[in-house]
Amino acid sequence: MVFAPTQLEALVHTFNKWTQTEDGKNPKTAFFYTCARAPPDFIPTIAMLPFYDGDEAEGRRIFKPFFDLGPVVDLTKQIPYVEQVHSLKANKLTIEWSNKPFS
Repeated sequence: MVFAPTQLEALVHTFNKWTQTEDGKNPKTAFFYTCARAPPDFIPTIAMLPFYDGDEAEGRRIFKPFFDLGPVVDLTKQIPYVEQVHSLKANKLTIEWSNKPFS
């Protein structure tokens, strides 16, 4: 999911509230936040990569507070474990950058 910079405050508030719920404490959930300036416009964005070890419907329910914020892009979907592992191995960028320090 991708959010606009104007959604940062709501995103942080939602995250802080969500982590105190049963869904937020679920050991089958995880996600990553990152900030990016993607081409072609290089406009700052906030990307959230949610993960739930289970079916898509339950994952969407668990992360509903974030979906309710209205991400500007939502590419979330259920991905079988084998497909995910193979996509990481096939991603040349992941392999090239895996051992390089930030400079």
